[in-house]
Amino acid sequence: MACKIEPRLGFDQPVFLYDYPVEFGALARAKKTDPAVAERFELYMGGLELANAFSELIDEKEQRLRFEKAQQARRTAGKKIYPCRNPSWSLCSASRIFRHRPWSRPPGHDLHRLRYH
Repeated sequence: MACKIEPRLGFDQPVFLYDYPVEFGALARAKKTDPAVAERFELYMGGLELANAFSELIDEKEQRLRFEKAQQARRTAGKKIYPCRNPSWSLCSASRIFRHRPWSRPPGHDLHRLRYH
């Protein structure tokens, strides 16, 4: 896609790609209306990707499930498996820690409820 399709996007008008399968949005939250689709989009103009955004997945259990599923897919495909040596310091654990820090969100805003429009 990156070599054949993306360079042709957005020449006549800006193009937004959205409703990605959850499998292609590992860190993106699933849509409430369709859990198979990630809250993610990309903006293209003149064959260039100008924006790539998503609503952040903050559910530690869901994130861990996705990582484990991706690891299993790599194992099945015969690809290298990336170890998580210390489960207490994973991306999942870090998201749980940082989302409760007072400096992790602007005053008066709940980052868990912000959405891209």
